[in-house]
Amino acid sequence: DGREGVVKNMPVAGNITEFAMSPDGKEMAFVARGEVYVSSVDGNMTKRITNTPQQERMLTWSPDGKRLIYAAERNGNWDIYQTTRVRKEEPYFFNATLLKEEPLIATAADEFQPKCSPDGKEVAYVE
Repeated sequence: DGREGVVKNMPVAGNITEFAMSPDGKEMAFVARGEVYVSSVDGNMTKRITNTPQQERMLTWSPDGKRLIYAAERNGNWDIYQTTRVRKEEPYFFNATLLKEEPLIATAADEFQPKCSPDGKEVAYVE
């Protein structure tokens, strides 16, 4: 019936707590109101990456720019999550039609402040 695909435009004016530039400098990820967004640097396109009742923070990009990594509060626990683009023909997060979020590090302990190694094969974090 079309209700599933309804897009609600919301202004992001303030309440931005942090941001991170993509390795190629064409995208900027930021946290606003506890959610992750990505904007194009050249235009005025912004995409909401997360949409959860909990909050996300401490975001970083993988060195190749293909993964967005952040700490996320899920079920009262902080874990490290990553979001990737599903379609290879879509080179940017800000206009990707399909995204995949998955836990990268999820244990009973709290994990936060993720940082990628220079080769992107490992993630350091605080537990």
